[in-house]
Amino acid sequence: MDNEKNYEIIRDTFYSDRYPEEDKGFIPFTNGGETYVYSSELDGKLFSQIKVKFKKDGEDAEFSGCWHGHIFTEEEVAVLCSGGSVTFDSVEGDMVFTITGSLREVTEEIDPFNVSFSSSYKLYNAKEFEFVPENYPQKYIQPIITHSAKNMSIYHDGQLLDMEFICKELPDAAMLGKLMSGGIIEVVGEEYSENGSPAAYYGYELKRSASGYGGCVIHYSDGRFVPFKNSLGDFRLLYVRRVSGSKLTVLLQYFNMPKELDCLKIAEHIFDMNYLCDKVGGDVDDDQLKTVVGELLRSRVKFSGVWNGHIFTPDEIGALSRGETISFEYFDEKGDLCRVSGALEVVGAQCNVIKEDDSVVVLDKYDIIKLKNGRLGLADIEAVCEYYCNMEFVPDGGMSVYVPTASEDEFESYDPDGNVPY
Repeated sequence: MDNEKNYEIIRDTFYSDRYPEEDKGFIPFTNGGETYVYSSELDGKLFSQIKVKFKKDGEDAEFSGCWHGHIFTEEEVAVLCSGGSVTFDSVEGDMVFTITGSLREVTEEIDPFNVSFSSSYKLYNAKEFEFVPENYPQKYIQPIITHSAKNMSIYHDGQLLDMEFICKELPDAAMLGKLMSGGIIEVVGEEYSENGSPAAYYGYELKRSASGYGGCVIHYSDGRFVPFKNSLGDFRLLYVRRVSGSKLTVLLQYFNMPKELDCLKIAEHIFDMNYLCDKVGGDVDDDQLKTVVGELLRSRVKFSGVWNGHIFTPDEIGALSRGETISFEYFDEKGDLCRVSGALEVVGAQCNVIKEDDSVVVLDKYDIIKLKNGRLGLADIEAVCEYYCNMEFVPDGGMSVYVPTASEDEFESYDPDGNVPY
């Protein structure tokens, strides 16, 4: 490297026919942790494979000198290596897009089954960076098919129950038997169109009705309902378990929150109060904060469907939705078989703002809350909003820790030996 600049451009020229089946048609590619798609026609073209080596905070670093057909000029390389952003035009098919972006360090998850190799590998290599645009012309989203609703009626002990499943295939006799006996069943409600693998499972249950109804209330799609004294139960969709890459997310339609909750205690648990005061620009009124937290707790519940490698079963999800404690076995970091008991606890909230172009902006718990007319409340957003109460499985935990308990006065003995005097 020259003394006047902190980078070196290394070029390697090659023909695209080295990769005859690559870069044809619409090709997904990963950049900045996301997957995108572009069209390209590379047959017969000459390309330069370019790598830029530079110093970042005194350490060796490198990144590709090309970004989807655009070769960074030396002026652009200099700006990127100094931490700045560059703007250039990118030709994709018959369209021209203006791209603005900068470098971001590539972070890869360490393979838990080969930690020693991953660690030693990184010791002898420069930090890797990649160019990431601020906005992409087209984000690649794998197409998902949402299956239509299918209806079926079932007679059991002389009683009729109409059921509607959002599913690819209706449940079989064994699954229906489990449903009738009080269990929870899952059906495939969404799948990826490219490979047919499940994208979301829908969990259904028969919920026993409260005694005030004198039995179950069967609901029909046209709004009618028929009460039965000794019927099977109220059929309903309990949750959606969504598959996204290696993540499993459960979205509960119902969660049995305790009737009496210390909302202020919950707020102090999920918020950094000092940061919240700075966010709203003043002191936070306790009563207003309780009201906001109470509204958030009435939102649908979202939590991870996996804990320490254990995937929650449908029946476990059902128990968690009722605020119950569940127990299961799992392998810890040392590979030892352990057993844990726990329940769901609230850890925060979020709001998905759906724009007119169907894009989604995710607001975190601090962006949801703001001061309006001197009062604390939920942000008034002129768009379709989906609020979620984020929860997580906590060993030896549960929402019962936020239920106020009456304190009892205990007599304290003044005897040094602890004896109660006459």
